[in-house]
Amino acid sequence: MRWGPILGRFVEDYPDIKIDVSAEDGPVDIVSGRFDAGIRFGGHVGDNMVALCVSREVQRVVVGAPIYFGRRPPPQTPEELSEHNCIRFKAPSGGIDPWQFVRGDEKFSVPVDGAIVLNDMELALRTALNGGGLLYLPESCAKSAIAAGTLKAVLQAWMPRSSDGFFLYYPSRRQNAAALRCLAEFLKSNLRREPLEVVRSPEPQSLCA
Repeated sequence: MRWGPILGRFVEDYPDIKIDVSAEDGPVDIVSGRFDAGIRFGGHVGDNMVALCVSREVQRVVVGAPIYFGRRPPPQTPEELSEHNCIRFKAPSGGIDPWQFVRGDEKFSVPVDGAIVLNDMELALRTALNGGGLLYLPESCAKSAIAAGTLKAVLQAWMPRSSDGFFLYYPSRRQNAAALRCLAEFLKSNLRREPLEVVRSPEPQSLCA
């Protein structure tokens, strides 16, 4: 997510509020770090935290370049991904992001393999554009390439309807300060009316407002 323009609009609308942001690629303890709140992708937080969704949900897609499909036919089912070179994305925690699909009401993951593992979404997207393999990513990241025909979406009938978006979270025992309420309402108003472009790993980002 590109936070710069959003934070710029926030301080313009609320000139009396000062924010101190620390962007981290791994899990963050906002209590010991003395942060007022954190922003993370996904609403899975500790029992002592309150999580508030501030963005649209994210639709996933599997894509490949025409040059890649010139060498291998597009997969017709998720199980056929075992026959393909899949570009896998590694989270800062070291885990590989799962490729999830649906069959009826059932959500399931398919193990994939490939010669390339990356921890940068923009680099992964460029690799897919150059025929390096299939990529599983947020649809908004590939929307322009799909429209231009430089990437083709596959397995669309098998994709989950949506997954988590960005959440603002804070300790449940902490008072919801006026500045934090302003930030939450601003994020909901701005992020829910435009598609998300997730360019970093879906890991927490600490934020102090």
